Amino acid sequence: STGQTSIANLDKLRYADGNISTADLRLRMQKCMQKNAAVFRQKSTLEDG
Repeated sequence: STGQTSIANLDKLRYADGNISTADLRLRMQKCMQKNAAVFRQKSTLEDG
């Protein structure tokens, strides 16, 4: 069923064993968002990002 498929997809992500730590990934994403999609957006910045 759809519910079981959704849970299986979440579990796959939850129990993944990648080589990038959650904290490192979060920091990378945070810096990227702050640089390329900050609260005060400009067209040129969004086009570059």
